[in-house]
Amino acid sequence: MDADTKHGASMPIHAQPLPIEGPASNIPPVMQISEDILTSIFFHILANHLSTATPAPNVFKGSPAALVSHVCKAWRELSLATPMLWSSIQLSLLRYPKMQETIDDYQRDKRRWHIKMKSAHDALQAWLPRSGDCPLSVVLSGFEEFDTTNEKACSEVNSLLLTLGNVAPRWKDVHICLGPSWNTNVERVCSLPQLSAASVPLLRSLTVEGSATTQPPVTAQQGEPEIHVPLAILGAPSLRSLSLGPTCHYPLGGLPVNWSNLCHLTIQGYEFPLKESATPRAVLCPFETLMLLKSCPNLLTADVAIEYPDLLTSPEYSSSKATLSNLHSLTIRFTIPDREFISTLSLPSLRILRFFDIPAPRPTTELSATDIPPMARWIRAYGAQLEEIHFPYDTLATEHVLEECMEHIRDVKVLGLGKDTQVGGVGEWGPMIEDPEQPLREAWQSSLSDLLLEHLTPAFDESDYGGQILRRPCWCPHLQKLSFTLAGESPKHSNADVVRRAARLVGGRRKRAAGIALLENVTFTTDFAKVRGTSILQGLVLDSVDLEDLKLEMRYGAISDKAMSRPRNRVYMSTTQTISTRPDV
Repeated sequence: MDADTKHGASMPIHAQPLPIEGPASNIPPVMQISEDILTSIFFHILANHLSTATPAPNVFKGSPAALVSHVCKAWRELSLATPMLWSSIQLSLLRYPKMQETIDDYQRDKRRWHIKMKSAHDALQAWLPRSGDCPLSVVLSGFEEFDTTNEKACSEVNSLLLTLGNVAPRWKDVHICLGPSWNTNVERVCSLPQLSAASVPLLRSLTVEGSATTQPPVTAQQGEPEIHVPLAILGAPSLRSLSLGPTCHYPLGGLPVNWSNLCHLTIQGYEFPLKESATPRAVLCPFETLMLLKSCPNLLTADVAIEYPDLLTSPEYSSSKATLSNLHSLTIRFTIPDREFISTLSLPSLRILRFFDIPAPRPTTELSATDIPPMARWIRAYGAQLEEIHFPYDTLATEHVLEECMEHIRDVKVLGLGKDTQVGGVGEWGPMIEDPEQPLREAWQSSLSDLLLEHLTPAFDESDYGGQILRRPCWCPHLQKLSFTLAGESPKHSNADVVRRAARLVGGRRKRAAGIALLENVTFTTDFAKVRGTSILQGLVLDSVDLEDLKLEMRYGAISDKAMSRPRNRVYMSTTQTISTRPDV
């Protein structure tokens, strides 16, 4: 027996020597992923990026397609061989430099601007061939300020936009964010308005809105120009989704839109505060809204901002019956149309109803039959068929009206309860508007918030079967997702009490044996700072509440150091705390 045979025979069976493989054994596992799986990962990264990304001057900056192509040779070859990775273009035009204190600084800034513009144009020209023949998603922002006397500057901007316009036949989803200079300089810096409907045969979704710095357009009677829109492409034959933003204040009847083709429509209002008024301007009056909806019989979703209540008894309403058989979701902002509007509109498929930016009326304890809030009439008309509803509860004038509305929406699965943030709420825009009735409003909001906390919480008979027998039916027993803006302390409850009562609401619904539908997602928002020593999670764990698969989030308002002593002068900042709902964490 030779030495090798003897050595092998003496080894245990389970310890037989294995052959040494070649260099492949040193390849990291991530490099051994199949191309199909790797491509799926790339697409997943791209989708997440597009949902949160901010357009940049250079289309390559921060792009997942560019990032993965720099990992290694194999990944680069795969990314370049996958045109869909390069089919999304997010581009922000560079702001033209402002005049500086010294001419040297200004000339330096201009040179940098021209260099960056050339780099942005070169990047776009390198990007487009990589997308092959794929339909394109385009996000274009900028148009902030351009010196129209500078021919070279205008030429460079227009040259870049011409490159983008040359692939207009491949545009599928387009989002254009306009700036103030779009008004006066559009013809000099941009050729997009010359694009025809025939030049965008694949265009299915178009969003045109104003940038954050765009001021609200004034009415035509005041003689000011309004924002220009690339009008012709609105008539794209494949257009199915249209969103016109705050600065696009056009007579809708004059737009070349094939309204009957639309499945999704958004007409936004001016969503920023005016210095002397808390009331934002919007776009459509109720009658215009009704006529617009009537022109879009195939809508699936609609989001409309309404400006003012007109005379709903006008003869036009009686002959303007509109049926939208397929409308699944409706969002109304600013002003809620009343009885005659509702009676002329038929929405048999409506399942989602949202009311946003609705100012709260003056609190009252007495209400005549003719003074029922418009929102209550909508809930009466459609509440029984809804699966999801969002509304500011303090716009309902009495507790009785709130109770009646909640009875109409017993079967909803998603419930959003907000309140008027212009008064006593989390102020996104800084100091609150002076309002002599604010103490009354805050007390009213607290009263309604208490009522909701009480009746959304199941009441159990603690004396039998370990407290699992339901003693009193709760509102919305099938609720799966809840978003609730809690009012602050009241004569009945401190802020700590409010948080504890919110915990009881969650705890009551998470008892499996009670037969109550399990909440899957809960978000509480408060306009007061986090209360020390009050932990929703701790209380739920002590009560042995089943928290499996529950997402619970608390958003607290934190008062800044500059806050004044009176509540209406406070400056609020929103802070978010996501609470772990696993007892072992």
